[in-house]
Amino acid sequence: MGLNYVSLIGLTEGPELMQRYGSAGQLPFTLVFDQTGVLRYRKTGELRAAELSDWLTGLL
Repeated sequence: MGLNYVSLIGLTEGPELMQRYGSAGQLPFTLVFDQTGVLRYRKTGELRAAELSDWLTGLL
């Protein structure tokens, strides 16, 4: 799947980001920020393509 948006996969920073944004360590954990850096969407568990598409469309 080609991505035309920034995708960050946390390696060493992952646990800190998860704690900061409310995950209790479950994976997968998805965060979506707007262009100004404000957290707009957060989900723990499987993220379906249609759901992500709706989120991103809402930010455009």
